[in-house]
Amino acid sequence: MRISLDPSLPPARYAQELYRRAGRLRRKLPQLAARERVLRAELGRLEEFGEQLRRRPDIAPYLVGELISLGALSPPSQKRPQKPRPREVVIDGFKVAIGRSAQENDALVRQANPRDLWLHAKGVPGAHVIVRSGGRPVPPQVLKRAAELAAWHSQARGEGWVEVSYTEVRYLRKPKGAPPGAVVLTREQVVVVSGKEGL
Repeated sequence: MRISLDPSLPPARYAQELYRRAGRLRRKLPQLAARERVLRAELGRLEEFGEQLRRRPDIAPYLVGELISLGALSPPSQKRPQKPRPREVVIDGFKVAIGRSAQENDALVRQANPRDLWLHAKGVPGAHVIVRSGGRPVPPQVLKRAAELAAWHSQARGEGWVEVSYTEVRYLRKPKGAPPGAVVLTREQVVVVSGKEGL
């Protein structure tokens, strides 16, 4: 490797300056990687908004509230309408909650028992699904049906086979500064289900 020298500095001093500059850049790498993750999550969120608007134009007023919470829009001076509660269904005696927005996804995770089961379609924007197990073992048929709901309420809807990540809520972390709905899994299992099985 060749390094061109700065003629105004002695070679030893120039080498020290290059070493210091490399050290500063190396120390910034973790911050840049974290910022990249946050920006990718924001991009995914905005893509999810576009997908939701394409599928259901009637939710445009609700998505305005989401964009305001992300800081992409300024809030109107008048009072915003109250957001609807997450959708809940019962599968074989287990309550299953489905988030319909980033805010609801955040609220679901915050309010969940650490032993509840969390599901999300892998690698695509979509709903968080919480099986309120309270630590009880979740039967395979309940897990499968909840995974189908997670696939259905994602951009993978209609796909033949969809990978769905699942873990207990206690294995979720929210990165500092991450947009609503973004989480990091510290443990993960994957189940493959049909993306064509909705409610």
